[in-house]
Amino acid sequence: MATTQNKYLELRQQRDFGEVLNATFEFLSANFSNFFKVILTIVGPFFVLATAVLGLFGYRLLNKFINFERTVRYRSENAGDIMNISDGLLLGVSGLTIMLGMLALYLSIYGYIKNYLEKRSGEITVAEVLLF
Repeated sequence: MATTQNKYLELRQQRDFGEVLNATFEFLSANFSNFFKVILTIVGPFFVLATAVLGLFGYRLLNKFINFERTVRYRSENAGDIMNISDGLLLGVSGLTIMLGMLALYLSIYGYIKNYLEKRSGEITVAEVLLF
């Protein structure tokens, strides 16, 4: 019995819309584990870093809102600012990290498909995708 892992799918064919969807799902089902292993290995650290930075920003912002409510309740004059330079820096770093992560995602998908067409196999390593 032949496995779908070794099945090569010709990607450069003329297809109508329904055949394109079928070919897409056939490609993903045949190369699911290796494809997503490569993608998550390359792109995962970018999105983990962006999530951590956005979580830190959200934590700081929530604490500022809680302290702002206390100062308004007790009628203090020193309520403070909601946003400051470090919060803007956190947002900038997370935005830059997300953009770099999306670029890495597109390039790694491109590299995987390029190597898939060259090797005619789904057995592609992370190093091959990084060196495309």
